[in-house]
Amino acid sequence: MKELATNGIPVAVTCRVLKLARQPYYRRRRQLALGRLTPIEYEAIMTTPASQAA
Repeated sequence: MKELATNGIPVAVTCRVLKLARQPYYRRRRQLALGRLTPIEYEAIMTTPASQAA
């Protein structure tokens, strides 16, 4: 799906055609604001046992 977005095809259109939900796509997509991590990777780092104990 990344290739389709790179070619200028909007994610919403791609997801509709492929019958996919947009939410999982964005959760796996690397985000510049998160240091090129996916939201899932960022969440895993931020919820480590050391940070939960503090």
